[in-house]
Amino acid sequence: MKTRIVIKFTSVYTLIYILSKDFAYYITEIMRKELIFNLTFGLVNVLVMVIVIVFARGYNYNPVTNKLEKQGTLVVESEPSGSGVYLDDEYIGNTPVQKTSIKPGSYSLSIKQNGYYDLSTNIEIIDNYVTKKYYKLINNNQQLVPITAANVISQTLSENGNYLISLEKTENKASLSYISFDKNAINIALGQENAYSSKVIDSSLALPSQDLNISVSKDGTQGIISSSDLTTLLYFKTQQNFSPIDIKKILGFTPDKIIFNKYNNIIIKRNNDYYYFDINTNSLTLKASFNESQKPIINSGIYLIENNKLKVYTNSSTLNDTIQFALPVIIPASEINSGMVYVDEDSEGNIFVSTKSAGSFGINKTGGIINITSNKQFTKNVTHSENDIYISNDKSELLNINFTISTTVLVSNLPGEEPRFARNRDFIIIPDYQQKTLKAYDTNFKLIRTIELGLGPTEELNQMYLNQFDEIIIRSKDTLTSNSITYKLVF
Repeated sequence: MKTRIVIKFTSVYTLIYILSKDFAYYITEIMRKELIFNLTFGLVNVLVMVIVIVFARGYNYNPVTNKLEKQGTLVVESEPSGSGVYLDDEYIGNTPVQKTSIKPGSYSLSIKQNGYYDLSTNIEIIDNYVTKKYYKLINNNQQLVPITAANVISQTLSENGNYLISLEKTENKASLSYISFDKNAINIALGQENAYSSKVIDSSLALPSQDLNISVSKDGTQGIISSSDLTTLLYFKTQQNFSPIDIKKILGFTPDKIIFNKYNNIIIKRNNDYYYFDINTNSLTLKASFNESQKPIINSGIYLIENNKLKVYTNSSTLNDTIQFALPVIIPASEINSGMVYVDEDSEGNIFVSTKSAGSFGINKTGGIINITSNKQFTKNVTHSENDIYISNDKSELLNINFTISTTVLVSNLPGEEPRFARNRDFIIIPDYQQKTLKAYDTNFKLIRTIELGLGPTEELNQMYLNQFDEIIIRSKDTLTSNSITYKLVF
């Protein structure tokens, strides 16, 4: 009996031992496989994260070099479409074209089309960014198409290129009118692209006895006719039936200066006080008041340099509401007091400062300083757009500050008169008033062609504009009859 019990116990123990051994092996195998799975899954996750981070930082695989490199994309469109595009002399397709996986840096870009002049420019490719460009090529043929009568007294183009505003002589009166360059769909459908809409604002103004100037707001919707001594000040609106208003009668005094700021507000200076003038309520709001020792600078806005800081007076109606920027250099008080410092501002709030002794520099809207150009002063605003400004000086030099990529480009030996930039920055037109020609350059200032205007022997080239569609508008004046007429140059 005892023997049986022992045998049974031994058998049960043996069975338990065998089962436990198999179970332990089974458990160990599961843990081993789970460990391998977890390690593999973790490594895959790390690899995916690395790939995501690499691509998020602008890196892409380049099959040519077999390396990961930062790359950008270029998209090019043109008028006319179907034009050949060459990047560093390598053909990449016809417009519209998209080229991906481009190494960041500077490149030459050429656009070519039969019947049009070749266009060459430089572009900057930025990593992990799509650079979009649109170019309008210049045709080989052109003609002058009149768009105004032959009796223009004074004329100006709004900064956005939408409105050409003219003061014309009509019998014993003066007529104020404007041309809108907005494309009319019906006229385009009928093949009459030159049939711009026009409107007479007032046809019964007193004929001026002195030269008058027309200044308009940035958007072209309002303007002021003024004499050089500001004794004549007439305010008008372009888009409404609105008879010009005599501002001087409302003010009761002759201001020292009157301008439109970048927000289309009217700023009036009287002695040391600067006001916003509201034409709807005929009211003056004091914006800033200065003492005799302070010398504010008026351009696109009101600016004051003091204690090595630049104060920018904002569009707020609050008195002395300012934004301050620390200056990177010390500007002598003698230059500030004598009006030798130039300050301007673009639509995004980026600031350009130019001085005689400290050179020129940019301050972006967050206060960052853009490359200082030492010992060079620029005071002639050529053009500016979003985050980009071109400005020239009396030494035939042109400075470009790009606030997006924080770079500056200086062009020396500027060929002739003040350049007019196409709004897409794809070509430049420089008028030659003596030769009565226009010279078209690419953005490297390489001459594309000289445009003979075909003006008569007694006609002078008086003014030249580029409107919102980069169409060339010129104004001529006959030295014998004093007739002045405006043309569109049709290519």
